[in-house]
Amino acid sequence: MIAPLEGAVLLTLFVQLFVILSVALLLGRLARMVGMPAVVGELLTGVVLGPSLLGLVAPGVFGALFPATPEQFHLLEAISWLGVVFLLLTTGLEMDIDRLRRRAGSAALVSTTGVAVPFALGLGVAWVLPGFLVVDADDRLALGLFLATAMSISAIPVIARILVETGLAARPVGQVMLASATLTDTAGWLLLSLVVGFAQFGQFDVDAAGLSLLALAAFTAFAFTLGRRGTTALLRRVGTADGGVRGQVALVAAFALGSGALTAAFGFEATLGALLAGVAVGRDALDVEARRVLEDVSLGVFAPLFFGTAGLRVDLTLLANPAVALAGVALLLVATVGKLVGVSGGALVAGFDRRDALAMGVGLNARGALEIVVASIGLAIGLLTPALYTIIVLVAIATSILAAALLPVVAAKPEQRRVTGRRIRRT
Repeated sequence: MIAPLEGAVLLTLFVQLFVILSVALLLGRLARMVGMPAVVGELLTGVVLGPSLLGLVAPGVFGALFPATPEQFHLLEAISWLGVVFLLLTTGLEMDIDRLRRRAGSAALVSTTGVAVPFALGLGVAWVLPGFLVVDADDRLALGLFLATAMSISAIPVIARILVETGLAARPVGQVMLASATLTDTAGWLLLSLVVGFAQFGQFDVDAAGLSLLALAAFTAFAFTLGRRGTTALLRRVGTADGGVRGQVALVAAFALGSGALTAAFGFEATLGALLAGVAVGRDALDVEARRVLEDVSLGVFAPLFFGTAGLRVDLTLLANPAVALAGVALLLVATVGKLVGVSGGALVAGFDRRDALAMGVGLNARGALEIVVASIGLAIGLLTPALYTIIVLVAIATSILAAALLPVVAAKPEQRRVTGRRIRRT
């Protein structure tokens, strides 16, 4: 018989959730007061509560609040990942599938160039990193492929939150940005599975990657045909019954979690399944009140918990070493410039004007918590040193903050920029 959780474990978890949510909401409010989306403050929550600040000034409090036990950490991590699942579900519900179909070519082009350029730069960086940042200075190929993959990805959760907060999710530029981020995320996790196999076994497992991609394609086709029609019929039936709003919310949440479980089983991220579930269901299939409940819970509770938890592993004290700090700046420049040039160039070729192309380059620069997950995998398989892990995590946070701060300004038309700033402050 499995023993229940100890009372102390649950107490610690509840205190953690209370502190993270409170600080995330406070910092999010402060961010809005200075004209930036709330996600900027929420991303800084983990840094404030982690070893970089709280662990430095009050190590006893930090140790009591976040005890170094796997059970406690994984409980918090599991709850925080519910946040990103619901955020991506909400984002998918807002996407116009007809517009996505019309712009599929543009999204594919932007995604291709947005991956290729930073991938090439990241691959080259591995050969110029100083030896103390590398696990094996004589074998840099696996590290180069890993860094190339890490530099290539974009964070759908952060991008989605920024687009929703700034009202860009309904615009063509926002729709293509989300579609491109989805394609980039899919390609990134496929590349990561190949790179991890190469790092561990010395060869690429092409067969496994191909099967994963075929399974994902089959599920996507099902979700947008039979799954869409079946879910729509169930939502209509539930909506006419007593407690229809609660039933609709529960049904859509179950669909998102089930879709996330399937994409995770295929070797991709659960977030991808949640996004596909939202797109497949569609905004019009839900009652207005059901959509409002989902949005309020996702953006008001779950998303701040997720973003607040994502930065808890960051240790800025490692940057006291000037060489580590210099390497961090170099990697940040490579990641930022590579993604900006790749995405903006692809958007220009696809026919977007310079303002929208620049907005895409800025928005898709956000690496967010997904890059932190990638870095954690690299650390776990022995491919990254602690210092290089910290650098990659900082790149993830810095690019997300820059994207959140700059995208509302870059994407707004010149005559709308002051209005956009005032609207964000009131959000």
